[in-house]
Amino acid sequence: MKSALAAAEFDLRTAAPDVAGDLTRHVADLLDRAHAAGLARHDVTVDEVMALVAGAFAAIRHAGAENSRDRSAHLARIILDGLRPPAR
Repeated sequence: MKSALAAAEFDLRTAAPDVAGDLTRHVADLLDRAHAAGLARHDVTVDEVMALVAGAFAAIRHAGAENSRDRSAHLARIILDGLRPPAR
């Protein structure tokens, strides 16, 4: 489904602005809770998180990992952790 939507250049904000707004509000709530718990950087905004999610989907498509849970999870970890090697 994601591949078909991407190929059609589907944009949720245009196709279903109410759904996109609801999703953004839910992500904003989660981000606020993460900020309050000290689990997210305080300089990160909901718009930046939404952009990173969109970028993550693009990275998964670019790597041809749409159908591989392991590869897409690995890419997600790289996005969240950066390029730093794991602590020893």
